[in-house]
Amino acid sequence: MNANKALWEKGDFTRIADCMRESGEALVETLGITHGLKVLDLGCGD
Repeated sequence: MNANKALWEKGDFTRIADCMRESGEALVETLGITHGLKVLDLGCGD
């Protein structure tokens, strides 16, 4: 089973949010997104 799917199905949304926050910050930094830049979040999931 996909590890992300298993985590979501457990319903531990606090833990999920913590993981996503860290990866989201890393993604923004990697892409060079800065204040004032417009981005589209498609929220596609797995």
